[in-house]
Amino acid sequence: MVNAIIADDNKDLCMTLANELNVTKEMKVLEMINDGTKVIQEIKRLKPEIIILDLKMPGRNGLQIIEDIENDDSIETKVVVFSGEMNYIAKAKNYNCVISYLTKILCFEEIGVRIKQIAQDIGGKSINQKILEYLLDLGFSTSKQGTIYLKDCIRIFLLKREEECKVKELFKMVASTNQVPSYRVKNNIHTSTRTVWNLGNQEHIIDKLKLGYTEEMSPKKVITMAQYYIDID
Repeated sequence: MVNAIIADDNKDLCMTLANELNVTKEMKVLEMINDGTKVIQEIKRLKPEIIILDLKMPGRNGLQIIEDIENDDSIETKVVVFSGEMNYIAKAKNYNCVISYLTKILCFEEIGVRIKQIAQDIGGKSINQKILEYLLDLGFSTSKQGTIYLKDCIRIFLLKREEECKVKELFKMVASTNQVPSYRVKNNIHTSTRTVWNLGNQEHIIDKLKLGYTEEMSPKKVITMAQYYIDID
């Protein structure tokens, strides 16, 4: 489990985000800070792996806090920038301690999924590798963009921990992350899936995905069956 601090002057936003993150095993929010002057002190006291940091903070703004973290060798905490100001985000990209950037225009569900993905990476769990091994076993090629998009869909599905798989919503989230149109994600995934089904070992695919007698391989089936082969805990 990865420990985190949320630093944002909007108390309601902090609470909503903390509730979104604390319901999973990936992350625990240790504290919510609303005053920029207290952030470095609390980082040194609690030693979280990451801080989710707003850039417009009272007392001491996010860019100043990032610079403090960057220049203090005793601090190993990584920064996830969380801001609604694109010009501030652009300035934050110059620092090595900043590992990701999230804009406040995203819905909380998507923000939560992205932060959980970051927690998985920091926690040393090779979820990406596990998913790729699953896809390669089915016959997908890592050289195809559809495979990469499908990997991202599976990762989001596993982290969301929901029984129902809304493929269109997954496509939209992956498109947003990769900054491409949703139809491109959909088309690439469907093309890759059809290729694997038509040219691959159908007997193995049927057994792996537990397909019915008249059922063909589909992106939804590939995504939902991943939960039975990939342990992310």
